[in-house]
Amino acid sequence: MKKRYLKQLLAFVLCAFAVLNSAAAFAAGSNETAASGITVESANGAERVIPSIVSADEWEVLRLVNSERSARGLSPLTTFSTLQSGAEIRAREIVTLFSHTRPNGESCFTVLDEVGIGNYQSAGENIAAGQNSPAAVMNSWMNSEGHRNNILSASYKHVGVGMKHEPNSTYGKHWVQLFCAGFSERYTECSLMLPSSMQFPLGTSISSMGIAVRLRSNVWGDCYMPLSDEFCTGFNSGSAGEQTVTVNIEGCTAVFSVVLAAQSGIPGDVDGDGRVTSSDALMIMRHALGVVHLSGAALAAADADGDGNVTAADSLLAMRTAMGF
Repeated sequence: MKKRYLKQLLAFVLCAFAVLNSAAAFAAGSNETAASGITVESANGAERVIPSIVSADEWEVLRLVNSERSARGLSPLTTFSTLQSGAEIRAREIVTLFSHTRPNGESCFTVLDEVGIGNYQSAGENIAAGQNSPAAVMNSWMNSEGHRNNILSASYKHVGVGMKHEPNSTYGKHWVQLFCAGFSERYTECSLMLPSSMQFPLGTSISSMGIAVRLRSNVWGDCYMPLSDEFCTGFNSGSAGEQTVTVNIEGCTAVFSVVLAAQSGIPGDVDGDGRVTSSDALMIMRHALGVVHLSGAALAAADADGDGNVTAADSLLAMRTAMGF
């Protein structure tokens, strides 16, 4: 009996030690951050992170732009605060005058100087009105050669998206894309804005996890874009359990941890593979220590003793189950 107890204790200590070590190592190598933007609920109920400088519709247009560019092997575009300000000014202006000429008679590009983007290498503008959704306006632009050329141009590094809804106007929603690039511009660092829970059902794509990327430009400072699968390595949507994913955008990298879980209904089976293993015990301990945040079926399974809380005791119970005690 004493030997068995010592074995259990040793297993628990080793599990805790591994968790603490992995937590320290991950923290040292990770560039993930808690969400400092705003979060909204997507159509399927999943949480997504959206920087406070854009609306949900504007963020979705940016995602669709990068989807079109990625399909053609082009670098993604990002947005930043002052460019968003310019795009939103132009969205309000085209309610009054639907033209690339501003209501005061000046070129649309003078808005860049107005918001403090004076030293740019290239610039372009797309406008549209009457489309009720990001998908609809992107469809209109992509079916127009001039607008499509702007969206797919290799000359641009950024796009600000503006949308102004004026219910009493002829067209309702008015849309603007304001493109630009700086001289000798490059990104110098990358970090991530993550949803509060990084546990998702098995089969979830990175694009649907609602992660925002923050890239630091040597010209414009913090720039943002939605994260999608093509910029990530080390991820398998069909593999249950915890995965460490590396993001690489134009040579800037960041790392994040995600858990994909199926549903077996077995207490302690966090990864949903139909059995309780030391990996499940480790994941429970990581949650108990705040290293990862489980939710849904994985969180329910982590409460191995069924007391309504996930603690180190649940990790020990899962480890005992895994060892056949």
